[in-house]
Amino acid sequence: MNAARENILNRVRAALQLEGAAPAAPSAVAPFTPVTNPLPRFRDEFIALRGELIEDLSAFLAGFPKITSDDAAVPGNAAVHEADLGITGCECLIAQTGTIVVSTRAISVLPPVHLVIARPDQIVPDLAAAFEFLRHRYDGRWPDAISFITGPSRTADIEKILVMGAHGPKRLALHLA
Repeated sequence: MNAARENILNRVRAALQLEGAAPAAPSAVAPFTPVTNPLPRFRDEFIALRGELIEDLSAFLAGFPKITSDDAAVPGNAAVHEADLGITGCECLIAQTGTIVVSTRAISVLPPVHLVIARPDQIVPDLAAAFEFLRHRYDGRWPDAISFITGPSRTADIEKILVMGAHGPKRLALHLA
């Protein structure tokens, strides 16, 4: 057992003596193309991430027997851990990445389907504009949680196989009112 430990430590010591490669110089190319028309850009990015744009809200809602919302006044509001659908508003929508920014936590994470109700005027061009909006809105009095949701929950941690809904909703839907 001691020999194995010494073998490992010797290999670590030897590796620490090697000089690492210098990092690559930063690229002059922007990682994202600038946003010139936020609404179509948001829609394209959101759909590319497997987000669902909902036009007929009544028909969509009819498919869910247990619904919960961040609005306690909604009639028949189900407990969040029992809900099939969680409905929230949002802080803003980021056109450049198709990201939805919310300040609610459980409702946007626990039900298997998350529906966001938003307005087109909530679309900001990029992440910098989203942070500027949030700083202005909260003026130092931040909510308990702010989440940046970029598509439905997904992971490929195990054997690089994509699994939807592993760490949150399997479906992410958006209704632009």
